[in-house]
Amino acid sequence: MICVKCDSNEDANFFQETFECKCGETMLFEYNLCPDCGLMWRSINHEPMEDSYVHHDDMMSFMAPPQVISVTEEELDVLKKMEEEMIKADKVDKGEASSMTDYIHKCLQCRAVAHETTPGHYECTECDFSWEMVKFDD
Repeated sequence: MICVKCDSNEDANFFQETFECKCGETMLFEYNLCPDCGLMWRSINHEPMEDSYVHHDDMMSFMAPPQVISVTEEELDVLKKMEEEMIKADKVDKGEASSMTDYIHKCLQCRAVAHETTPGHYECTECDFSWEMVKFDD
């Protein structure tokens, strides 16, 4: 098929399939990629579908794995502390707390002892930092 963008005569069809219509006619669906300009499109019975045009590079960037988010050491430390506290709270809620330290919460900032002011709300006894632990259902 001739490219709808650059008129390249190179073979652009990379996949096709046929379907039987209720009326009995056979319809040919084609998936095309121009090797010269990189445009991708679909066609039905060799007629390009105008709303299907996309550049190959755009498609590949959309399908690329997400980029790794840069996290500082300090942010990573806080995330680890949060994870520890969530595990402790979950153990206590399930009655699986195995030691007294499971009931003692540490401040996410300074690691001093913190206490639960109201269910799910914690406050540090040293630096007055406070936070809320919210549980999400899976």
